[in-house]
Amino acid sequence: MSTDSSTKSVIGHSTADKVVLYGGFPLAGLALGFFLPRNADWAVDQRWVPFQGRSN
Repeated sequence: MSTDSSTKSVIGHSTADKVVLYGGFPLAGLALGFFLPRNADWAVDQRWVPFQGRSN
């Protein structure tokens, strides 16, 4: 069995993957955390939203 040392295996993320992982997902989480309470306040006033007025 011969081994060829000229072939390489590269394991890791590409530059585009890193941009999405370290930039895109945190920004999406920030936007979701910012707008979700505002959307929930809006939804409370809508008649079609279920479970209005119920609290535990």
